[in-house]
Amino acid sequence: MRSVTSVFRIGLFLVSLVAASARELAAQPLAALDPAVLEDVEAAFSRIETRGTHATACSNGLIPKPTYRAAITNFLFGLRNHFQGIQRVGPDYLALSGSNKGRSDLFIIRTTDESGQSPCHGAVVAKIVVEDVLWHAGGLSVLGPTLAVPIHGGSPRMGKVVFYDVSTPEQPRRLPIEIARPGRKASAAALTQLANGRFLVAVLAQFDGLPLRVDFYLSQSTRLADGFAPELVMWPASDVGARTSQDRSFSHFQTINFVRQADGRLYLVGFHNSVGPQAILPGRDYADLYEIVFPDELTKAANPVLAKPAVVKVANRKLQCRDGYCNLDAAAGLFVDPATHSMSVYATSGWLDSDRIKMTVYPSRSGKSANAD
Repeated sequence: MRSVTSVFRIGLFLVSLVAASARELAAQPLAALDPAVLEDVEAAFSRIETRGTHATACSNGLIPKPTYRAAITNFLFGLRNHFQGIQRVGPDYLALSGSNKGRSDLFIIRTTDESGQSPCHGAVVAKIVVEDVLWHAGGLSVLGPTLAVPIHGGSPRMGKVVFYDVSTPEQPRRLPIEIARPGRKASAAALTQLANGRFLVAVLAQFDGLPLRVDFYLSQSTRLADGFAPELVMWPASDVGARTSQDRSFSHFQTINFVRQADGRLYLVGFHNSVGPQAILPGRDYADLYEIVFPDELTKAANPVLAKPAVVKVANRKLQCRDGYCNLDAAAGLFVDPATHSMSVYATSGWLDSDRIKMTVYPSRSGKSANAD
């Protein structure tokens, strides 16, 4: 009997130990659990190199002619058919979105040539049709193994944000959750997780009968699988603030990406070109950094309430796009390296050059101010 009692007491001790460990883990800030959280976002942003490195990816027969080419045989010279967003989804993979006539596409690029025989650095290895009617797939965002893809189209207009599990990059799996936006576009989406465990999605919308704005959505719980509440909070771009060194501007960004800081501060990076993706003139390419400040009832409360944030422009970087290798109004995306805790930028042009996707990678460097050209 004594031995049985001893075993029972040991069992109770182990259960209490596991429970205490779980409580301790739950009490930790997400910065301790998320290696992509940065100690100093503004310093990391200031170290993004302004002159990047060129790379290419062969279409590998998965993007047949004339699609995704600025050609007379493509619809309106490709004005309705071009690349829209790019995100790194693993050590050796990128996801690339595209708007096509009658459907929205998602391409997976392996950035290394395993055969060693290709004229490109990498190759397209998968092509996914996101939806048939909602033909515009916009600026992408990734959080861990989850890729957020904004799409819109149809008549009457419908926008959505859909989600993919890209933990196996060459076989993306669409998740059974989405954010429906009847009557609203979804040009770009950003996804993050707040310190209280809830997920937050920002959707940039424009040219849909409402002013340029960001619509925010909050998850139903700390489980992404539980989806998002349909109620949104709209923040108009006209409300933007700015630090002394910055202008009060919030552009028609092609891509927006969240970045979290270890102390709980939240930032947003937007990418754009001063002329546009389809212009003959090259324009100037910028990455703009904003601090997003929500009330405590969203970020710290156990039962958070979505509320309108204050948005302040804090820095910008002028990136050099050369030789047709990128346009930040075509496709661009931010990557936060969990190993080096640095930022880098991936960008492409809007169309293929023959059968090659041209890309530019802007790595992290040191010793430059936040607004250096």
